[in-house]
Amino acid sequence: MKAQLLQRWNALSPRDRRSARVGLAVLAAFVLWQWGISPAWQSLQQAPAQQAQALAEWQQMQTLAAQAQALQAAASTAPLSRSATLQSLEAATRLHLGAQATLQPGADAVAVRLENASADALAQWLQALRLNARLLPTEADLRRTSPAPDAPVLWSGSVRLSGPGLTQP
Repeated sequence: MKAQLLQRWNALSPRDRRSARVGLAVLAAFVLWQWGISPAWQSLQQAPAQQAQALAEWQQMQTLAAQAQALQAAASTAPLSRSATLQSLEAATRLHLGAQATLQPGADAVAVRLENASADALAQWLQALRLNARLLPTEADLRRTSPAPDAPVLWSGSVRLSGPGLTQP
């Protein structure tokens, strides 16, 4: 088989041999590019975006880990007194919602009326209550009150909060 190929090769004219060599070189270059260089090149081009995404995910995980540690530390300490819980609730409400919320304390829960509260402010307020006052919503009756579909999302309604600090005398 090898002898036949060598005999055919020698039978070709110098011009045909040169054309065959160029064709083989082009084929080898294509194969090298397709399976050797191109995948590595694409990896290098995608690396900065993947690194930025991994960094963002890592930072989010660090934030969640810090929150989990704060919740674990809070769970291991004694619950806040009723007055401290209400003070923390009032402070968080003033900070995040301002005049858009009114508090109505009850025996073992607090009802909060909301009027046109932004979604971001509402989310930050709920997180602050969970972390600082150790209160969680037990009921929510919220309606979207945005004036137009492209306007910022606003919420109105009521939220009932309860937690260990409200059940104490």
